[in-house]
Amino acid sequence: MWTIQGQQVRLKTDNVSGTLDLGAPGDGLRQLGCSEKALPLIGLLGVSLPQPLIDASQSNHHYTRDNCLVATYGDLATTNCKAQLQWRYLDSPPSSWLAGLELVISFEAPILTCLPEWQTVSEISNRVILVPTDSEAETWAPITDGAQTESSLTEHHYNMLLCRFPEQGLSYLEMVHCQQTWLSVFSGTNDSDSGTTAWGLRTPADQLEKGVILRRVLRGLFLPLDKDEALAREAYQQFATIAPPLN
Repeated sequence: MWTIQGQQVRLKTDNVSGTLDLGAPGDGLRQLGCSEKALPLIGLLGVSLPQPLIDASQSNHHYTRDNCLVATYGDLATTNCKAQLQWRYLDSPPSSWLAGLELVISFEAPILTCLPEWQTVSEISNRVILVPTDSEAETWAPITDGAQTESSLTEHHYNMLLCRFPEQGLSYLEMVHCQQTWLSVFSGTNDSDSGTTAWGLRTPADQLEKGVILRRVLRGLFLPLDKDEALAREAYQQFATIAPPLN
């Protein structure tokens, strides 16, 4: 499933494949394929960390466990912060999914401190990105469409985003747990230089207290294109019932 060779990791299952560079976690999963269909110009579920945290990591801090790839960055003694990243392949997905991935981020600090600057990054080129226009996800609109501003969520903040790949007959859904945490769009499809859309979570403004571990959970699902909106709504409703990550 997960194979580590130095800093390079390979994910290979019956449903999904991809690569990850542990020395550059912000790049996320690359060279992705789903149901034997390649997904070009895509990078998913990366985590951009300060370089000192990456420099303080060692290869033996990275390992696989069942369906998880676990990578630890930083050292409490030298960086006053430790980040653990877990990329999980979701075993035995429901028949409505093609494949599922999760990213679990944990930060720990020995003293009262502000978190280091970090953000998760998913980036897709030349695609329409849809977001719910209401809290129940009954209707969807492109993020460049004025209709999305009617959302009851905070402007430009979303609990899920949906990207379509018509050539492959599938869609990608990314969602965040609903505990007052939102996905923010960093760059839009109107960006003439890159033609890409990037989004993710950002560093929260509050401090991390001694003995407290901050966790965030992202879930990414590959869905059949023809039913993606309804399946996305069902998947998020199920995801929202899971016990929230510890804060």
